[in-house]
Amino acid sequence: MALANSLGVILLQREMRFDVLALLNLTVAIVSFIVSVVAGYVFRSVWAFVAGELAGTLRRLSFLIARTHIAHACSIRPKPQGLCFILGAAM
Repeated sequence: MALANSLGVILLQREMRFDVLALLNLTVAIVSFIVSVVAGYVFRSVWAFVAGELAGTLRRLSFLIARTHIAHACSIRPKPQGLCFILGAAM
């Protein structure tokens, strides 16, 4: 979990992008819940909670990695347009 709350989240907090942080936390909670319920129904074991937490952590990491990649791609262009501007990664 500590890896998922690393530099990406700190940068979002520093930029005061609380809307993005709220959306990230909401989607992580929803993914964790759905995976836990489905895994609990299928496996009928306590390992369903582990699967749910793992899925939530992977969701958080995938978001932060994608955002970092987009921000890096947008920072090398002089005037970011299109996808960079829409996703809010413009520098």
